[in-house]
Amino acid sequence: MNFDNVKPLTKSLTDSTSSLILLSNINYEYVQKYFSPIERYRSIEFERDWNKGNILQAEDQHIIGVSVGLAKKGIGAIGYKFNSFLEGKSYNANKQNANITLAKKGFSVLYDGSFLTSASAVNSNFYRHKSGVSQKINRFTVGLKDEFELNKFALSKKDSLLSSSYEFWEWQAYMQNADTTKNRYGINYKQRTDYAVRNNAGETHLVSTAFAESYGGFLDLIKNSNNQLKLNAAYRVLEIRDPALTSQKPDNSLVARVEYTIRLFKGVIFSNTFYEIGSGLEIKKEYSYIMVAVGQGVYVWNDYNGNGIKELGEFEIATFPNTADYIKVYTPTNDYLKVYNNQFSQTLSLKPSALWGNKTGFKKFIARFSDQASYRVDRKSTESDLSKAYNPFLIIPNDTSTTAFKTLVTLNSSFRNTLFINQMSPVFGLDLSYQDAGNKVLLVNGFDTRQNKYEEAKLRWNISKEFSWILSYKNGSKISRSQFFPARNYVIFYYEAEPKISYQPNTAFRTTISFKYTEKQNKSEYGGQKAVLQDYGAEIKYNVLQKGSLNMTANFIQIKFNGVQNTSLAFEMLDALKTGQNITWGVSYQRTLSNNLQLSLTYDGRKSEGTKIIHTGGAQVRAYF
Repeated sequence: MNFDNVKPLTKSLTDSTSSLILLSNINYEYVQKYFSPIERYRSIEFERDWNKGNILQAEDQHIIGVSVGLAKKGIGAIGYKFNSFLEGKSYNANKQNANITLAKKGFSVLYDGSFLTSASAVNSNFYRHKSGVSQKINRFTVGLKDEFELNKFALSKKDSLLSSSYEFWEWQAYMQNADTTKNRYGINYKQRTDYAVRNNAGETHLVSTAFAESYGGFLDLIKNSNNQLKLNAAYRVLEIRDPALTSQKPDNSLVARVEYTIRLFKGVIFSNTFYEIGSGLEIKKEYSYIMVAVGQGVYVWNDYNGNGIKELGEFEIATFPNTADYIKVYTPTNDYLKVYNNQFSQTLSLKPSALWGNKTGFKKFIARFSDQASYRVDRKSTESDLSKAYNPFLIIPNDTSTTAFKTLVTLNSSFRNTLFINQMSPVFGLDLSYQDAGNKVLLVNGFDTRQNKYEEAKLRWNISKEFSWILSYKNGSKISRSQFFPARNYVIFYYEAEPKISYQPNTAFRTTISFKYTEKQNKSEYGGQKAVLQDYGAEIKYNVLQKGSLNMTANFIQIKFNGVQNTSLAFEMLDALKTGQNITWGVSYQRTLSNNLQLSLTYDGRKSEGTKIIHTGGAQVRAYF
């Protein structure tokens, strides 16, 4: 039973002689020990606010709260709140909160603090606050603000502090322009001190472990909605005062960011540029795979050597969603690297139809074309030459022995450009695309690198109201290199062509038949394997407005392959299928039961030559609130 949403009982003292408002509230929450929630109903910080940690509920819970406050228009408000949390003999706590919000003639004061005392197997005292004071002086606002936490844990009937106790204090001085509705700018200076428990001859006390200073500033030129520039920069110096009590390393780090957005000629040209640089320490990572519910993961395990042991080199990104039952989990180590990182993204779109869509002649012809390009890179490296470390346009080196390749720690990059012809036409359209995406990650056991680059053309033609035809062609290459798993090294060149024809007599029914021809060729120095895939497909979809939909698919795939079957390379080249004849099919049914309840039923099957039929089914009910 939860009464958190009950409106507070408010008493107004406003009359002809007073403008004070009395605010009061009483609340009570009861949770029976047998209650098992379907989803989280408390705030994400609830356990930390009450120092409960991961303690399981053992008894009925009672939370009682009383608050009182005063408010005055034009000045602000002050308030006090008392809460008591009772859970049998296993946990009892009292928490007091105080808050102040006052502002008058450019001067403001803010304070929000709490003090918690809890008793269980571990007793705790937890005080924390956030406060600030500022003054407006002409066109500027100067101020101070701070955040403080002191959390002490001790075993019941003992005074010695547990190692989980901590303390930190962070304060900041700043100056910024007062009018935030136009262009904004400001500077700040920040300090933070962290404390941890030291045990000295049986006596425990909190000592300073780390001290950090930060210098920063920002500039936001946002007055013109069609031309905006945002700049932000900070430099931090971290000093480790007690290396035995913290895993952090002393470090000087820089973070700077710029974002620029421009819109010209009523939206004909739109551009957004984002660039961020920084430096710091990067932890080397180990990874493992953990099984989750079927269909809820990303990876599938293939026992390539048949030994029944789940080895790291035997996990692949699942091709079929119903086989995705593993996720990758990264574990930090104690090894650090000094890295320099940069993030850059650029989007550019050209849309002449925004200006010339209703014109005639040559302008009308130009309005049929539009283009959209995007480039994004996220790079971390140990390169000491800052002109290279902060250069977002360096290409992924193909030679693994080069210094440029070895200094890369993590890299995710993608470039995509699409030229649209007759994009808005209901009859005919052509899209021409180019994409280049790659990534590299450094792990404890070495690096993994992947790249996928292709060109694609897609032709759309609505022959009549009932019939439509789509023809797509793709030509590209996939590259994989692994320092620890040589079986994952390959360079595959591929092309595929796929025509589709659809018949849709009305909005409720549509049927589609398709044929996709694919050829894949591994580079000769990696084995020269070749695969040919011919995929014959059919799809039927029936949809009833506001009631539900039925979707049925079937594919017959014939595959020729001259390599070894049970390998990572074969999994990639054969799309997780087998040489010879393969059949896949699926049925999905979705039904709306009420305004906020939806039922989904799915069934998938596949059969490869020489293997048994695999059936997968699922059911799901969704409730919308």
